[in-house]
Amino acid sequence: MNWQRVAHVLDEAIATVADQELNRLSEGLNDFQVAEQIAKALDSLRELQGADPPNYNNEWVALFYLTWYQPRQINTALTVLRQLYADPRNERLRMGHPLVIIDVGCGALAVQIAAAIMTAEYQREDNKVSVQGIDPSEPMKEIGVNLWLEFWTIADRYPSLSYLSSACDVITSTCSLFDSHISYYRSEVASPDSECWLMAVHTVYESNKQSIKDTLQTIRTMSDPSVILVTTHDFKRDIARFAVGENFKIHELRSEELLLQGNLPETTEWRKRLLDRLPEGSLGSKDWYLNNSVQWNPSNNHTVVLSKGV
Repeated sequence: MNWQRVAHVLDEAIATVADQELNRLSEGLNDFQVAEQIAKALDSLRELQGADPPNYNNEWVALFYLTWYQPRQINTALTVLRQLYADPRNERLRMGHPLVIIDVGCGALAVQIAAAIMTAEYQREDNKVSVQGIDPSEPMKEIGVNLWLEFWTIADRYPSLSYLSSACDVITSTCSLFDSHISYYRSEVASPDSECWLMAVHTVYESNKQSIKDTLQTIRTMSDPSVILVTTHDFKRDIARFAVGENFKIHELRSEELLLQGNLPETTEWRKRLLDRLPEGSLGSKDWYLNNSVQWNPSNNHTVVLSKGV
């Protein structure tokens, strides 16, 4: 797998979708009004530094999540999916059995994008990978769908990545609202010979931990997944443990383990161009947010993986 090229395609897709979304949201607003909306979105996203979620139902928040946190989520999901797939105990998958991934809190489709890359790497050219995502935020899912389509389109331009475009073509997906998780019976999402993985990537917060716990338990009862995997930041370890229960194996995912390394130059440049466009001082102390480089593996990205099964 040409990881450098994959990183470039993802970077270009994120920057392209961000530009399209900014133009849509800015229509009819002057630069001061745009700056006001951006400042509010950045204030909301700072909640991620604690144990509370930002306002994911705000389209401006979804935009700036895409251009800051989404690369880390894709990288985390890709790294852990590959580790799972390569595990010798998952021999059934390499023998061609179908794989169903139920993605709780799918957000902007980081797991779906990671699953496509994994599918391409292992050359699963059959229609045997399905991602079933559930999330309460329409703006996050909508921007995720746009990113998915752009990622697919850009990958198709490179002959050396034709296998990646083909993998996108065979991934089937369904996104639903959070309160529809009750429909995820195993008989509805998987054939009897399939493998079912249950994932929740950076989904658990103090305010939703009981809801996530109930959702995970419902899906576990109905779908009987062979693997359950939840990721979180190290400072939310206890919150995640509450949501998933006891007897889970804990793994500290270090920055150097992540597959994609370094910066996203096009996304970083998009953010800096945006800052140059805004009236001077209109963001106040929040200029730092748009001035910093966007990274695949920030040094403060201390991720905890709680897993059961493999």
